[in-house]
Amino acid sequence: MFLRVPGGPPGKPNFRPFWNQTRDAGQDWLNANLAGSYAPSSLRSLPRRVVDIGDGGFSLKEDHWQLARQHLLYDDRVPAVALCAFLYRDFGFTTDGISPAPAALIDIFRMDFGYRLDSDDIEFEHLYDANVPAREDWFVPFDAGEKGSKR
Repeated sequence: MFLRVPGGPPGKPNFRPFWNQTRDAGQDWLNANLAGSYAPSSLRSLPRRVVDIGDGGFSLKEDHWQLARQHLLYDDRVPAVALCAFLYRDFGFTTDGISPAPAALIDIFRMDFGYRLDSDDIEFEHLYDANVPAREDWFVPFDAGEKGSKR
């Protein structure tokens, strides 16, 4: 659901938003069988520094969040607003006429993915940069009559 993006090549409807190297043409897209793309048999060496494979499934290693930042994020943090904008790009938000703040979107992400909402969540703080760049146009109003709108 989060990776399916319109406009991909035939047979490859899923966009790969994160990649740690220069991509060749076509590497931005994954086929429809995401379960196969992320199966234990398809897991490459770098992610194995963060997860263990056993009994046909995955388990996170102890202190996985520290290992993830070291090995998958190259000792940097993921900009939370950018990640949330990608993950929730096809979702609408109901408000009382006031545009929601990007920090509210980060809170939704934290709840959806099991992080606590307080600043004492060391795993979240270690992996994500929750700073919000200053701008006013984060969200656009929904137009029910807009061609091709999903909601």
